[in-house]
Amino acid sequence: MLPVRYLITMEATDNLIPFFERYYDTARQWKSDLAFFKTEIAFFHQLVDDYFLSLLETGHLSELREAVDKLDQFEHEENRLQEQLDNLLKTFALIAEGQGGLLSNQLTVAYMDLSASITKVYADFHNAKKELFHTVEKVMTDRKLLNP
Repeated sequence: MLPVRYLITMEATDNLIPFFERYYDTARQWKSDLAFFKTEIAFFHQLVDDYFLSLLETGHLSELREAVDKLDQFEHEENRLQEQLDNLLKTFALIAEGQGGLLSNQLTVAYMDLSASITKVYADFHNAKKELFHTVEKVMTDRKLLNP
């Protein structure tokens, strides 16, 4: 969570250009989305941990290694996106306080870059979740066959 000094008050939003207000609202939603993304990654790590022995017993070691590597990459991406988002919100706060007039062009570029990055990471994560679900389903099926 950002320190209070980086949150924009209702009075300060009067200093924002209308499309920056939309950017700010979207950025605040991203903050919430990234918190949930972090929770999802932790859940999938737990899922892999819970099925670790089953994955090994049923010969799915390479799939396990791939899933763990992808989850680690997503954790790294989440941290990177969180840092970029925090910097973006700080810039919004400066502009809203009237201190960041020269930053408005940089803000637009940073917003667009972050938007593209978040979209790509979420799409990649969606595909990774499908792969992980498929692997877990295979393990569950293999377990049923081995232990009827």
